[in-house]
Amino acid sequence: MSKFFTILLLPVFLAATPYKGDPNLLSKEFLLMERLQEATEISLANQKHLKETLLEYRSLLDLYLNHPADKDLAMKVSRVAAKLLEEVKENYLLESFETDFISELTLFAQLSEKKGIPRP
Repeated sequence: MSKFFTILLLPVFLAATPYKGDPNLLSKEFLLMERLQEATEISLANQKHLKETLLEYRSLLDLYLNHPADKDLAMKVSRVAAKLLEEVKENYLLESFETDFISELTLFAQLSEKKGIPRP
């Protein structure tokens, strides 16, 4: 039973023991964690923005699919698709999405580069 209490209370005693090592090492580790947290926060903010752009793209695409003759709407979809594709690339998330979805974005993004819908 005493081993159980020793194992249970060991982390408490270790946490209460002041750090006696190199104080520079502690500050380097602390700075590393600060940088890691900052990078994670930036990444999260980028992903939230990407999610908003994705929602905008989906809503415009749904409108376009209901009104396929609307050329202005098609251009809006293509501009947002180009923006979304660029954001995905900037955040190194190409592999996170389905290949078909990336192909769809690429197709629509090409329309915005041509500044119009090609005529048959």
